[in-house]
Amino acid sequence: MDPISALHDGILAKIVSLLPLKRMLRTSLLSRRWRLVWTTVPAFDFTDAADDNVNVYISRIDSCLEHLSASPSCMTIPSIVFPAIQDSDVVDRWIRFAAAHSVQRLKFAMWMDYTPPIPFTLPLSLFQLCRGLTALDISSCEIPGVLEPVISPAFPSLRSLSLFEVTIADPRAFFAQCPAIERLTVELLNEADLLPASAFRSCPLISTLRLAYCTVPRETPSAGPPAFPSLRSLELDYARVAAPQSLLNSCPVIAELTIRNPVPEGFAFRLDPRHTVSTLRIFGPTVLPFSLPSSSFRTLVLFDLEIANPPALIRAFQGLELLSLDSVLFETGADSGIQVRAPRMRHLMVQDSEELGTIVVADTPQLCRLFYWGDIRYLGVFDRAVPKLEEAFLHCTVKNPYGGKYHLWKNLMQPLSHVRLLSVNWWFICESTNAVPESPPPVVPSAKENEDEFLIMMENSIDLNQTEGLQIVQRVPNIGQSSLPQLKKFTMHQFSGGPGDMCLLYFVGLKGCALQHIHLYYVKGSRGATHRIQSTVCHYFSTCSPHAILQFSKCSSDENCPRHAELCMYEFYE
Repeated sequence: MDPISALHDGILAKIVSLLPLKRMLRTSLLSRRWRLVWTTVPAFDFTDAADDNVNVYISRIDSCLEHLSASPSCMTIPSIVFPAIQDSDVVDRWIRFAAAHSVQRLKFAMWMDYTPPIPFTLPLSLFQLCRGLTALDISSCEIPGVLEPVISPAFPSLRSLSLFEVTIADPRAFFAQCPAIERLTVELLNEADLLPASAFRSCPLISTLRLAYCTVPRETPSAGPPAFPSLRSLELDYARVAAPQSLLNSCPVIAELTIRNPVPEGFAFRLDPRHTVSTLRIFGPTVLPFSLPSSSFRTLVLFDLEIANPPALIRAFQGLELLSLDSVLFETGADSGIQVRAPRMRHLMVQDSEELGTIVVADTPQLCRLFYWGDIRYLGVFDRAVPKLEEAFLHCTVKNPYGGKYHLWKNLMQPLSHVRLLSVNWWFICESTNAVPESPPPVVPSAKENEDEFLIMMENSIDLNQTEGLQIVQRVPNIGQSSLPQLKKFTMHQFSGGPGDMCLLYFVGLKGCALQHIHLYYVKGSRGATHRIQSTVCHYFSTCSPHAILQFSKCSSDENCPRHAELCMYEFYE
């Protein structure tokens, strides 16, 4: 017996569970030892077996379920994902199988791009047999008004419920079957369908709620408890709320409010100090005529918005810890430009918002991360404004923004000279180099022949002695800069192996005496991907930095810095 086959059944089941369904089933052909291993897997995703022919698809799943039912080792299946087949009889058969195997997490997922979706009627067997469910995810179905559970409520243990492109005949009756639910997502098939807030009174434990493509109607005020006594996070996406203030007041402990794609009325919520919202995310397009309570907000994310009241926005900075502006502009006639004075701010992210005017970082003593993507001429940093800044990510979308005027480049970079990680693209290199060689340099320039040509000794050069990380995210022609005695890690993305890239590597090896790690992402098909260029680089760094680790990785021609992908403002949208 081979070493893998000798492993415990539980370990083999864990290994097999990582495979797609088709490959999982093929393991039964390996040997007698593997024949029933796949039947002990704790989770099955039958959407992996999709076929354009619906009848063939159903037959495949039914055949698999028959084998599982006949296997003595398959007693319970905690998690199952079925396709949302538009056939109630088939779905009923699968639900009964799941109930017989004590399913806890059940999902009916969309497996084809229907336009529009074809809903099926949800079988009553779901409400009669699946009392042990803890997570339920349903797509493209009609939930009947008469549920008829054997014992009410039908889902006493359900904690997470997600409904996508559904119609609910009687929302109050349906949500009454889920009294313990904590995380709820409801996306209706028709945005005109009504979903009253009072329908959720039977679910007092909801802490996270997302409503999409629905209408929350105005209701008569009730003397009872608030509709959402435990709600901490509310997200509205294409949701029309008839009485936004009433909805907000029914969430006494809400901390996060996210508005996506506001209805034509725009952002209709009025926030004041009595509300507990600390995180506000708004994604337009819309005009934002808001007044923010400056004392409560900690996180503010604005995307594709027109600000009608700039002073209110600036006043809100006082309590902010994170500010993200993407494609934001001021209403016509408003003063342009912002001075960021925020004593608590730790993260500032600005992207494609040049129409705001100049963003000046004036007084942010706690700022540790600065992310700017756009025309770098619209960014300014006061001297001693960012004493604790650790990471600066500056991507300019304009070629040669300062036109070779070094003093303008220096005015921006001088207050950032103490950062531990500096990530820039080609604008930084072009502006910091005041000489360009007339002829292409050799692949690896020698120090004696080319030091004056490529390592420009600039007067009043910026002190980057504290910099521990330097990333060049696009191909650069050449570089000139002062010594970097503390540089430990150097990363270059889109390494093409061209003369300019090789000169940059030569500079890093010559000036980075403390280098520990060099990581080059080479472009497939370029000179940087060839064995000759990589061998030349290895030989050079083995001489000048013998203790540094040199690593090559493949990337596409348009692939950007992974670190930027992490820091991009969209990570705060989820």
